[in-house]
This record gives sequence, structure tokens and C-alpha cells, in this order.
Amino acid sequence: MAGANGLKHGSNSLLNLSSAATQVLAADRVDGDPNGNGVQDVGSGQQGSRGNEQLVPCNADRLIAAIVRANASGGASLRLTARCVYTLTAAQGPDGLPVITQPISLDGQGATIARAAGAANFRILNVGVGGNLTVEDLTVAGGFAPNSAGGGGILVQSGGQATLRNATVAGNQSTSVGGGIANYGITTILGQDDGSGTGTWGNSGAPNKASGNGPTQAPPGGQSGGSATNSDAGQAISKVDNNSTTDSGGGIFNDGRLSADNVEISYNHSGGFGGGLTDIGNAVLKRARIDHNTAAAGDVLGASGGGIASGSGVTKLEDSSVSDNTAARDGGGIACEAATISLQNTKVDRNTATGDGGGIDTEPSPLIGGGSCIAVIEDSEVSGNTASGSGGGISNRVSSLVLRRSRVSLNRAIGTASQAGGIVNGNGAVTLTATQVTGNSSTVAPGGLATNRDAVTVDQKSAIVGNRPTNCAGSTVTVPNCFG
Repeated sequence: MAGANGLKHGSNSLLNLSSAATQVLAADRVDGDPNGNGVQDVGSGQQGSRGNEQLVPCNADRLIAAIVRANASGGASLRLTARCVYTLTAAQGPDGLPVITQPISLDGQGATIARAAGAANFRILNVGVGGNLTVEDLTVAGGFAPNSAGGGGILVQSGGQATLRNATVAGNQSTSVGGGIANYGITTILGQDDGSGTGTWGNSGAPNKASGNGPTQAPPGGQSGGSATNSDAGQAISKVDNNSTTDSGGGIFNDGRLSADNVEISYNHSGGFGGGLTDIGNAVLKRARIDHNTAAAGDVLGASGGGIASGSGVTKLEDSSVSDNTAARDGGGIACEAATISLQNTKVDRNTATGDGGGIDTEPSPLIGGGSCIAVIEDSEVSGNTASGSGGGISNRVSSLVLRRSRVSLNRAIGTASQAGGIVNGNGAVTLTATQVTGNSSTVAPGGLATNRDAVTVDQKSAIVGNRPTNCAGSTVTVPNCFG
């Protein structure tokens, strides 16, 4: 997976209001807005969660003015009108709203900020150097990033920060990377557990109950819209859904620091690799559901990553699920090269790859001296995945693959020359500790584990059994502690 083009910082041109917007503000002041700034000071006694908030009327020009004022005055907490749809019809440069350059919070109260149908292409939000954006209970929809920095919904530049709480980023597009979000700075995405304990969580800690896909088109502007609060069996989650890009990272492209907890990354599409997420920075995802994403192509070595493509840095998943994703080439669920990936208490299931590695594919970097993937899988399950090539569960080419207390089961390699429904190892190293490889199948033996290199370790607490047509017989190199 080749890295994306370098970041081109977003324009600050939106800091200058158009004369038309200024005229609207002058002609239509509201009570509590004696200076014509387009906002009402809620004042003491009506404070929001972050202190005094300024109420923004349901008008896109008022929102633009409020952000300009906040940038000029060192930041602000802005409370949007509940369930309003702020429809953006024009932009200067690539952004629909002024570049965020100060600490600014947007308390959405179920509001939506959307690009108008038929408007010129522009992203919705751009967090610049020194900017610190907090978004809560808000939907960001319909953005279209026209430049190489990407981020159809939200762009976070290097030196910027963003925090999303119970937010939805949906129906956005990019001509480069990050259909929903492109992060080069520090981004945190959070849901909220209400403590009721009613969520339907499986052994992996990932939710079993699918929720809605998120809005793909916002309602018309100037009227109330749907809430961005996402309740899923007692849990409020943030969603990055139904976004697309022609390059990589259909939902999210990360080249900075990304952390997420209680997030759904679903139904996103990439014309290249990383249907849900492309990570070439450092990403930690907890209680994440990454499902029904697609990657339509791959890099020069074939890595696609229908759910996740990890190209460098560190990608860590805890108590999560990577399910029902599709890759046009290798790595239906996860593709990794020249990165370190860590899975803890995570399920990788029901993913499909046209090439190798229905669940997980590890590759060397296509760059000279670029290294290869290091994958550590603990207390996790890789099951029910399908590859038309080899390695229905996991394909490990030249990487280091370690499984501890995990299960690789019921995976299939279905091509006419496919082998190793469970795990195929090329010239890498595989270590199994207290791990089960069971019930996998392939067209060509072995069905359990195949290796071309004498670098497989299977301890006495591990078992490779019940695979078809054989467990390990037919492997180029004998697999220790494997019989039949």
C-alpha cells in the first residue's frame, strides 16, 4: 500500500465572509444578538456541558459568522439549533465552513451540517494548525473533498485536533483519500455507554446487533433534521458510514494519531484500498464495529483491505469486530504491510477476498527496504472468512504472525488451486500458542495450515484438527505438532 500524496494545507479564504452573508447577518439580527454577530449568548444559568455557550440560529450563514467570530476571539462553544439542517450552498476554496484555527466546540443537539445538492464540491469542516474542534451529537453529511488532502466530511491538518462525540459522518466523498475523515493531526472519536448494560455484545466485545447505516443524504436546508445521536441497544455510538473515495480510506484515512471507542465504520467504499479505514499513522480502536466496507482495488502487491488497510505505523484493535467486508484483491477484512497490527479480544469474520487472505492478509512493503508486517493476535477469532486464492482465514507472505489463545475456524479457500482454508504461510514466520485451527477447508490440501518455510511453531496447547481435505499433509514443509 503506497502512502497518499503529501498534505496540502487547506485554504484560509473562508475566514473572509462574503458580502452576501454579511448583508444577511445585518438584516436579520436576533434577540440577544445586539452586535449582529449571528449568535445568541446563552449566558449563565443556561450553560452547556462546556460552560457558557452561544446559540446559533438555524441558518447556514449564521453558522459561518459564528465560526468566524470564534476564530477571531480565541475560540467558543457554539450550540446549534436542535435538529436543524444547516445547508451549505457555496464555499471559497475547498471548504464549506471557515477553517477552524482556535478551540471551538459544536454542540449539535441532533443537527446536521450538509452540502446542498447540486452545490460545487467542497468538504464540510477543516481543522487547521492550532485548531481544536469538538463535535457532539451532530451529523456531517454530503461533503466532497476536491483536493489531495482529502476528508470529504472532515479534514484534520497536522497541528490540528478534533474530538467527535456521538457524531455521524455520513454520505461524504473524496477524490483522493478519506471519504469521511482525513486525519493528519490528532483525532478522537467517541461513543457513550449509558451504563444500562443492555448492549448486545459478543465474546469479542463487538456488538452483534447491526444498527442503521446512517444518512446518505441530508434533508433540505432551513428546517429541522434527524438527530445525530445513535442509540444501539443502550449505547450511543459514533458512526462513519456510507462514505466513499476514489483512492484509499473510504471511511477514514489516518496519517496522524487516531483513537476511537464505541464507533461504527460501516458501508464505506474505497476505489483503492482500505474500504473502511486506511492507517499509515497510529490508530487505536476499542469497541469498534468495522463492517460491510469494500475496497475495489489494491496496491502493487495486491493488498486491498476491505475493512482495514494498515500501511505503516501501528494499528491496534481491542474488543472489536471486523465483519462482512469485501476486498477485490487480498485481505477481505484486514490487509497489513510494513506495519504492526495488534488484535485483542477481536473477531474477524465473514469477510471475503477475491485474492488471498479472506480474513487477514500480511504483505511486505512494495518500497525497497520498506519492511513487512508484524501481526499479533490474542484472545481473538478469525472465522467464516472466504478467499478465492489461498489462506481463507489468514495469508502470511513474509511477515511475522503470532496467535495466542485464539481460534481460526470455518474459513474457506475456494479457488480451483486454493490451499489452506485456515492459514497459509509463504516465507514468513508463524507462532501458535494455545490456538485452535479447526474446521477450515480448501480445494487443494492442506486445508488447515500450509507453509513454504520451516518457520512455524505450534505449542502443545494448540491444535490443528478437523480441517479438510487434510490438516497439514500436503504442505511444502512439515508443520510441527500437526497430524493428517
